[in-house]
Amino acid sequence: MKKKIIIAFGVIFLAAFFLAVIYFLPKGVPFSAQQKELIKNLGYPTSYFLVFGEIVVDEEYRPARLESWNYANHGRSFYFVDGEFKRDSDIDFIDNVDPFPIRPNKFKDNLSFDELKKIIKAEPTAFGEIPDYILEDGIVYDFSDQLKVGVKDDIVVYIEAFSIIVDK
Repeated sequence: MKKKIIIAFGVIFLAAFFLAVIYFLPKGVPFSAQQKELIKNLGYPTSYFLVFGEIVVDEEYRPARLESWNYANHGRSFYFVDGEFKRDSDIDFIDNVDPFPIRPNKFKDNLSFDELKKIIKAEPTAFGEIPDYILEDGIVYDFSDQLKVGVKDDIVVYIEAFSIIVDK
């Protein structure tokens, strides 16, 4: 009987541990309906650029999430503000690319630098200062030439994910 109680407590402890790990893992943001439609039609972007913070939206500064999704294999780029489609444009066509493996929705607003490193499971390979005219007191981190991350006061303010060139 005593052995069964110990086993039961062990199982409960493990279940609680795994639930806590899942709960405290960095969570992303859901794709908007317009983004889901684009993914349905073209797949995930081959590269993207995300900006978090005060930006000009409809001629006003306000907190927002700006996203540029690039489809080099289709020669198109799509721009979203807080998930809402704003416009698209032509970009250089490159056929031999695969998407960056981490989806843009995995990066939430107010993401700490430590949370970002948990998501991408990597440490930066280089870093440098961002010019003050772009972001005062900011630091840019480079992760194996595939991801550039701008950080200010330990909060991620922009992410640039690059396509993976493949031989086809």
